[in-house]
Amino acid sequence: MVVDTRGLPLMAMVTPADLHDSAAAKEVLFRLRLMHPEITIVWADSAYAGPVDRAGRAASIT
Repeated sequence: MVVDTRGLPLMAMVTPADLHDSAAAKEVLFRLRLMHPEITIVWADSAYAGPVDRAGRAASIT
């Protein structure tokens, strides 16, 4: 789930139960960039730590 600074939802993605959130983060960030190109900063939980490139792809999330 991605929300704005007011807590309003921007997008949601349902994944299989055996897929860790950090693994799905690549796809979420990619889709977020396509749907909301105006977003330039994303804050995330420490489980998602790692650099993200300008295309919205998490560089270190596997």
